[in-house]
Amino acid sequence: MAGLQSIRDIVRVARARQRRAFRLRRSETTRGTPCVYFLTPDYAAPSGGVRAMYQHVDILNEQGIRAAVLHHRAGFRCRWFANDTVVRYVGATVLGPDDVVVVSELDIDLLAGLGHRQRYVIFNQGVHLTWRCGDTVRQAYESPRLLGLVTVSEHSAEFLRYAFPRCVVHVAHNSLDVDVFKPGAAERERVITFVPRRGYDDARLVLGMLEERGALAGWCVRPLQGLSQAGFAEALRESLIYLALSTQEGFGLPALEAMACGNYVVGYDGFGGREFFRPEFSTRVETGDVLQFAGRLESLLGADPAALAKQGQEASRHAHRRYSVANQRGEVLAAYRAMLQLPAGAGERLLVQA
Repeated sequence: MAGLQSIRDIVRVARARQRRAFRLRRSETTRGTPCVYFLTPDYAAPSGGVRAMYQHVDILNEQGIRAAVLHHRAGFRCRWFANDTVVRYVGATVLGPDDVVVVSELDIDLLAGLGHRQRYVIFNQGVHLTWRCGDTVRQAYESPRLLGLVTVSEHSAEFLRYAFPRCVVHVAHNSLDVDVFKPGAAERERVITFVPRRGYDDARLVLGMLEERGALAGWCVRPLQGLSQAGFAEALRESLIYLALSTQEGFGLPALEAMACGNYVVGYDGFGGREFFRPEFSTRVETGDVLQFAGRLESLLGADPAALAKQGQEASRHAHRRYSVANQRGEVLAAYRAMLQLPAGAGERLLVQA
């Protein structure tokens, strides 16, 4: 855990430096087709939220709406997943009067560096983190420059509509790369996986209780950390049961990725994951109830592995069908057409110049 803490410290210091130095140049000269810039943290480690920003940029460009990821450090690009996404940099970018900047819920304090006339969108993927920026929240969510909010789950949309009833909220669900997150062999070894980045203390309690009871005999427990996207998916394809441990999630992508790889998922839905935690192929546990978690996991450990694998295959089919790239593309395009006030089909007629 010391290593994880040091990574958090590095990220915290880096973000603080970005905030001290951040200011985008702006020109009042119209330069043709507007561009949508996604202000994106320079995270080298895997992050589902950062990957979603890259995906949205790809979708908009594919559909003829200019877009680019906007990183702080010149030359930086996420390398932990394959991409050829359009990337620009703060120091070399000049915003035009019709351009739009997309910021995350954790970066709304950077809006001060955009000037008082720049239009923007808030891409809020972690609604439970909304007030991390303190006093800047009300100003950011009530500004006439705000074109709308985009989020990634029905729970998140409900949350934002309740908190900010005057804002227009669009849902653009995450998608799965089915060439990466796909089921492995039908017959699997008795392997349990989990991501220790969140919920590690609960995992330690649950697994500790089962170890004392001898329930883990014959099972291998593998924590997954420090892996690329491909490595993470490969480990999930070798797993039979995945422990979901996040307690407050805007969506909860790792649990869905585990399902897509054919795992039977047991644990916390994190609220955002309620829409895909189905009793036919997963077991939901009340958040924080480690005793209930241990009991339900022990029941699964005593079940027929072939039956669990079959339910995992069903989970994979559902995940691939519901969270497809096509569905995400349609939702992203609909959201940005509405916020940019483009008529249906207008995106395809714009010239891609990014």
